[in-house]
Amino acid sequence: MAKYASTTDITEQTVVVQETDLQEADNYIDNLLLSKGIDPSTVVLPNDTLRLLAVYYATYRALIRESTFEDTVLLEKAKLYEKLYKEKTEQVRADTLGVAGSATFTGDRVGRG
Repeated sequence: MAKYASTTDITEQTVVVQETDLQEADNYIDNLLLSKGIDPSTVVLPNDTLRLLAVYYATYRALIRESTFEDTVLLEKAKLYEKLYKEKTEQVRADTLGVAGSATFTGDRVGRG
């Protein structure tokens, strides 16, 4: 069962979003959080930002799958959902998720002195 959104959160009527699409969205979000130094287990759920991101991403994936890369109407809708999930991705930060004390990754520069 998906953790960030459920099939009842999907409002798009032209495509059937499956549980596997929502699980792909979970994977995308978990990897996004980790890449931003946020431990997914520290995020209190339900979270509206992540729910919408999961809905947009899962709907995008479902539209791509069902278009079979031939149905131009579904592909155009997929482009819209791709834009939506990418915009929502930019909003994912520790402060917007209400996560305090998240880990931050730092790197040292290595070079010749």
